[in-house]
Amino acid sequence: MSTCFFRSRFFLFIILSFVVLGCSGSDNRSSYSDDLADREISDSNGSTDYNDSDSTQITGTDQSQDTTAESTDSNSQSEIDTDFVKTVNNCDRGSYSELYKNVPPSTIPPGGLVLENVPQFIAFGFDDNTYDDSMTWITEYLKGVKNPAGTGNECTFDNMDVHVSFFVSTHSGISSAALINSWEAAYSAGHEIGDHTDTHDKDILTAYNTGGDSGISGWQSEITTCNNFLTENANVSPGDIVGFRTPFLAYSPATFTAVKNENFLYDCSIEHYMTGNGFDWPYTLDSGKSSSTYATGEPGSIPGLWEMPVGEFMPEGSWSGVTGFDWNVWCQKKMSKDDAVKLWMDSLKLRMEGNASLYIEPNRAPFFIGVHTDIYSEFNDDANTNCSETWTSRRSALEEFITQALAYNKDVRIVSYNEVVSWMQRPIGLDGTLSPPGE
Repeated sequence: MSTCFFRSRFFLFIILSFVVLGCSGSDNRSSYSDDLADREISDSNGSTDYNDSDSTQITGTDQSQDTTAESTDSNSQSEIDTDFVKTVNNCDRGSYSELYKNVPPSTIPPGGLVLENVPQFIAFGFDDNTYDDSMTWITEYLKGVKNPAGTGNECTFDNMDVHVSFFVSTHSGISSAALINSWEAAYSAGHEIGDHTDTHDKDILTAYNTGGDSGISGWQSEITTCNNFLTENANVSPGDIVGFRTPFLAYSPATFTAVKNENFLYDCSIEHYMTGNGFDWPYTLDSGKSSSTYATGEPGSIPGLWEMPVGEFMPEGSWSGVTGFDWNVWCQKKMSKDDAVKLWMDSLKLRMEGNASLYIEPNRAPFFIGVHTDIYSEFNDDANTNCSETWTSRRSALEEFITQALAYNKDVRIVSYNEVVSWMQRPIGLDGTLSPPGE
């Protein structure tokens, strides 16, 4: 079935649903036109190879695999401090027993809060991070950039420093001292450091996705090598590495078994699409993934593991989105700077305002933006040859979007992924209302 035909059929469905059921927006699309491609290190000098193959489909789909396997790696990450998230920004969300730990997929804001009382989160997740010049650029640029003042409540990040997340591929034995120092500088500035595996090698990770029990141990080795390198070389506290994203958004049950065994708090690897009710809010994988995803396989039931949905960038007035990573903007679609900024702003406005002509309701779901610091490096010859705009213009586009987004609405908050989870564990309204305790 062609994407064009499918989109048309979906749009017809939305119209009929609006007439008959008040626009439920529950159609589950199974194909898409925008392939995501992440980057691979091809040599020790940091040159890159962008692969534009379809990478969002699950590589291994053996649903009979034992997802309760114990860790086989003696260096497994120690259990995460349960107090970590609820005390971000010194915001007391009550005892651990009162936090939300089993949250089903939903397009409705959590905690019983009305829409207008919910912050509009924007969270940048930078993957790979293998060039120190672009790591230093974004860390330095964000110094002094603050969220809107609000009422001064730290629990809703009012007037707090803007933070982002860096999902690092460590490439142990290859990464330079300058690069490692740039990771440490970002962490010291309050930004989140997450795990994006050590090697980021597509062939190796694909073998793990199809390798059964040996795949589990392979994924855990990738994860623990990355975590250990970050803690031992970049001085990141082990308890602060709470998030994981798989390279290429490619995963199997083995991946999520390893993630479960390593006690991560959240994953952000599953691509989701928008319905007439908006994008999904973050949810836990107690009952598996949302029905509003492109992935054809199941990660399985992983109680308490939060899923931070990878969304799409949605142009104004269209149901046809762009996979929610900057590679698709600059290197596949080859957009201009102005078009890129507009696409991101359109996606933000859709969450806050909806679109009456397309029967899309506003729901203020967090706007997760997938980015790669590598694409903004002066020294990334591949990106500077094959992607649109210059590296300086691409940097300027991100800076311009951040400026516009913070000025667009007083309820916008740019935060890291772990800060989104901290809020989701016990939502607090912009007026200070604390949600009822979780069950």
